Amino acid sequence: QSLIVTLTLDDDTEQKCLALCRFDVEENTYIALLPFGPDGLQSPDGEVYFYQFWEQDGQPVLESILSDEVYMQVSDAFDAWLDQMEAEEA
Repeated sequence: QSLIVTLTLDDDTEQKCLALCRFDVEENTYIALLPFGPDGLQSPDGEVYFYQFWEQDGQPVLESILSDEVYMQVSDAFDAWLDQMEAEEA
């Protein structure tokens, strides 16, 4: 079952995204979101959004990653997850 997340962007527009995976980097949990394009399909540029993720009072909370260093660690962890998924499909 796919989880669809609706983000409210800085300009107050909404962006629907498919939650690809959750993964841990050091002691925090992060989520990778694939934005949908205007036609409802995956965004053509292949962009993926990363957010820190946790639950508060049973509700999911997403927080932007502000550190370039942390963002690179999260991006590398996501790339490793993608490689693992591709290896399992082969």
